[in-house]
Amino acid sequence: MSDGALSQDEINAMLKGEIDLQAVSKDGDIPQDDINLLLNAIDVHEKKQTKDYGTENRQLKFSGEQLNKMAVIYGNFAQIAANCLSTVLKCPVQMRFDTINQLTVGEVSRCIPTPTTLGFISMEPLKGEANPVCAVIEIDPNVTFAVIDITRHGRTGITSSYSVFTNIEVNIINNLFAYILENMRLAWSGTINMQPKLCGLETDPKSIKIAPVHEMTALATIAVKIMNIDGMINFCIPFSVIEPVLGK
Repeated sequence: MSDGALSQDEINAMLKGEIDLQAVSKDGDIPQDDINLLLNAIDVHEKKQTKDYGTENRQLKFSGEQLNKMAVIYGNFAQIAANCLSTVLKCPVQMRFDTINQLTVGEVSRCIPTPTTLGFISMEPLKGEANPVCAVIEIDPNVTFAVIDITRHGRTGITSSYSVFTNIEVNIINNLFAYILENMRLAWSGTINMQPKLCGLETDPKSIKIAPVHEMTALATIAVKIMNIDGMINFCIPFSVIEPVLGK
């Protein structure tokens, strides 16, 4: 820099944060108006970089038609699963489709509370990054505890926190997933003949690694009411897994 003027290289360096504009202005007699213009340019540049980064890493994948198709499928699931669980638990069970949203794998792992009940699912013939696991189903604590309490004691309100589950309680949870997966198979049967299976159980959402963290997923939420207990079940399937069959 000479005679209070900034070269183009110096301006570019400031935009990259390599030169402190305020420090430079002390040595060179730069008019305050020019300083303000440059500071504004730096601010606009930084906001553009942040916006571009966010767009690149959270690009929506599912079309409105694809989301609507899955909403219908999960609506059918809610109806048949409610009837199934009402019969199994011998008590009133209500289920309804609530929402379906596009979230990245990383966003899903952050928005799900800890601890919770996570089932890692294979869905032959579909494949995923974590083959054979290609989807995750979250059953929130209210639903998990209600099913355990009704099965063991005939009423709700006994189990209130996650601890080390007994073998009996683990079997109850496994059976719950078996009913959910069978009804999931039936709900999807008009689109694909899938064979969903439970591959493992976890309680920490950080263990959700069914695809890269920036991969977009469809997160469908089913509202559940078992006797006097409200809760939800979430279905999370990555775009790369389900996209091949959504056009059928």
